[in-house]
Amino acid sequence: MTFSRSFTGQRRRSLARRLAVATATVATAALALTGCSLSPSGGGSDDSKTLTVAIWKGYGADLPFVAKDFKKETGATLKFQYIDSEANQLQLVKKANGGIDVALPNIQYIGPGIAEGDFHALDTSKLTNYKDIFPAFSGRKEIRQGGKLYGIPWTYGSTGLFYDKTKVTSGQDSLDVLWDPEYKGRSR
Repeated sequence: MTFSRSFTGQRRRSLARRLAVATATVATAALALTGCSLSPSGGGSDDSKTLTVAIWKGYGADLPFVAKDFKKETGATLKFQYIDSEANQLQLVKKANGGIDVALPNIQYIGPGIAEGDFHALDTSKLTNYKDIFPAFSGRKEIRQGGKLYGIPWTYGSTGLFYDKTKVTSGQDSLDVLWDPEYKGRSR
C-alpha cells in the first residue's frame, strides 16, 4: 500500500497532535503535582520553562516534531531523562528529588511510589479534561490512596503470553503461569 504525500503528512500531523495532547495532559498533571511550578531546571523564569520527563527512549513524546508542537502550544521546553526499566524510573524520580516533573510508570509501580513518598496527589480541579477520563481508568484502586488520585492512565492495552509447547505442556490462558511453582526459575 502506498500513501500520497498529503495523506502521509496528514497522518504525521494527526500523530503529532495526539502525542502533543497526551504530553500536554501529562504536563497538566505534572503542574498539578508540582504545585503549578515547572522543573528546577527551568530556573523559574517564564521564558525558560522546562518540563523534565522520565520516559523510555522513542516512546513518542520525544519525537522532535512533538517537542516543537508542545513548545508552541505551552511555551515549555521538554527535557527527557531516559529510563531502561520501571525500577530505574522509580530510582530516577527518587534521586531527582523533585527534578522530574512527569513520570510514566506502569500502574503496578504507582503504589510503591506513593508509599515511598515519590509521587504526590494530583489536584483534579486543575485538570481541565479530567471529566473526560473514563471512570474505569480514573477510579482504579492502584492510582488512588486515602481518597486521593496519584496518576492518570493515558494508555491501555493487552499483553500477550507466548510459550514453547515443548517446555510447557498444559494449555495456558493466564499470566498466572508466570508464578506457577512448576516453572520456577525457568521463565525469561
